[in-house]
Amino acid sequence: MQKWSEKFAAPLKKIIDAIHQRGCKRVIRICGNSLPVIESMTGAGADIIGVDQKVDIVSAKDAVLSRSTIRGNLDPSVVMQRGSPEQVLESARECIAKAKNGGHFFLAPGCTVGYNTPPENIHMLKQAIEMYGRY
Repeated sequence: MQKWSEKFAAPLKKIIDAIHQRGCKRVIRICGNSLPVIESMTGAGADIIGVDQKVDIVSAKDAVLSRSTIRGNLDPSVVMQRGSPEQVLESARECIAKAKNGGHFFLAPGCTVGYNTPPENIHMLKQAIEMYGRY
């Protein structure tokens, strides 16, 4: 069986190279635990790798070694959609604290935020980024 890196990374690199030639950045996001293929994602030339809440953020950063920026991994359903504003604030603070060493990280929900996410949770996420996001 062909490895993910052989099957997808090489063709993906051609696309990313074309995007870079136009002066743009490329984000790659794979749902679920993308840790087993994150080095291939970086090797394909991704500027930013989006990881969801199932990925250990420290392991993700260690795997890319500052060759790509990691984006994520606040839980979009348990925390953002069903949590309290205080839970959003605390989860955001914890995620930033884990991932800030060495830079190359920005906090974002791990996946799409549901349409019925309370507006106060979205506002709290913005506040958390303003409070803890500069390091």
